[in-house]
Amino acid sequence: MRSSTRRPGRPSLLTPERIENIVKATAVGVTTSLAAEGAGVSRATVARWMARGRDC
Repeated sequence: MRSSTRRPGRPSLLTPERIENIVKATAVGVTTSLAAEGAGVSRATVARWMARGRDC
Protein backbone atom coordinates (compact mmCIF):
# COMPACT_ATOMS: atom_id res chain seq x y z
CA MET A 1 0.00 0.00 0.00
CA ARG A 2 1.30 3.44 -0.88
CA SER A 3 1.82 6.17 1.62
CA SER A 4 -0.63 9.05 1.15
CA THR A 5 2.18 11.64 1.46
CA ARG A 6 4.14 10.43 -1.57
CA ARG A 7 3.23 11.69 -5.00
CA PRO A 8 3.84 9.45 -7.99
CA GLY A 9 6.22 10.53 -10.69
CA ARG A 10 9.42 12.45 -10.91
CA PRO A 11 10.43 14.73 -8.01
CA SER A 12 10.02 18.43 -8.70
CA LEU A 13 13.03 20.56 -9.59
CA LEU A 14 11.41 23.40 -7.65
CA THR A 15 13.68 23.63 -4.62
CA PRO A 16 14.05 26.46 -2.12
CA GLU A 17 17.53 27.18 -3.53
CA ARG A 18 16.21 27.48 -7.10
CA ILE A 19 13.38 29.72 -5.95
CA GLU A 20 15.84 31.99 -4.18
CA ASN A 21 18.20 32.13 -7.17
CA ILE A 22 15.42 32.95 -9.64
CA VAL A 23 13.83 35.58 -7.37
CA LYS A 24 17.17 37.28 -6.69
CA ALA A 25 18.08 37.32 -10.37
CA THR A 26 14.77 38.76 -11.53
CA ALA A 27 14.77 41.32 -8.69
CA VAL A 28 17.91 42.92 -10.12
CA GLY A 29 16.56 42.97 -13.66
CA VAL A 30 17.74 39.69 -15.16
CA THR A 31 15.29 38.34 -17.72
CA THR A 32 13.24 35.28 -16.88
CA SER A 33 15.03 33.33 -19.60
CA LEU A 34 18.47 34.07 -18.18
CA ALA A 35 17.33 33.46 -14.61
CA ALA A 36 15.92 30.09 -15.67
CA GLU A 37 19.13 29.21 -17.49
CA GLY A 38 21.15 30.12 -14.41
CA ALA A 39 18.93 27.88 -12.28
CA GLY A 40 19.32 25.00 -14.71
CA VAL A 41 15.72 24.85 -15.94
CA SER A 42 13.87 26.08 -19.01
CA ARG A 43 11.98 29.36 -19.28
CA ALA A 44 8.80 27.34 -19.80
CA THR A 45 9.38 25.55 -16.50
CA VAL A 46 9.77 28.86 -14.65
CA ALA A 47 6.63 30.20 -16.35
CA ARG A 48 4.70 27.09 -15.27
CA TRP A 49 5.94 27.48 -11.67
CA MET A 50 4.92 31.14 -11.68
CA ALA A 51 1.46 30.30 -13.03
CA ARG A 52 1.03 27.64 -10.35
CA GLY A 53 2.00 30.19 -7.70
CA ARG A 54 -0.63 32.66 -8.95
CA ASP A 55 -3.28 29.96 -8.58
CA CYS A 56 -2.58 29.59 -4.85
